[in-house]
Amino acid sequence: MDTYFKTALENLISKLAEDKNEWSKKLGYEPNSTENDWSISVGKKYTKIMAKQGGVWGFILNEDDDSLNFRRGDILKAKSWSTPALNFPRGSIFEHTDYLPKNIWVGA
Repeated sequence: MDTYFKTALENLISKLAEDKNEWSKKLGYEPNSTENDWSISVGKKYTKIMAKQGGVWGFILNEDDDSLNFRRGDILKAKSWSTPALNFPRGSIFEHTDYLPKNIWVGA
């Protein structure tokens, strides 16, 4: 994972924690989410983002996939614990204005 990808991924995780805190405030709860509430698992084709309390938030494409017309950094919704939904990307980690507000802390 190169620095550009890693920085974009860290920015996404930070935005997820920030968004979760905003939702907590709206619901009257004490906001306490941090970047440590999320974990990543880097695989050969995808990077999986998981909430530490359980569940998969989504997947990030590690490299371009011409067969699916997806690009490196594309955000994919989780179809299951180990599989992304391949119907269309939900944005790109390289364009945070592209993935917010479509992707909130509850899932891609």
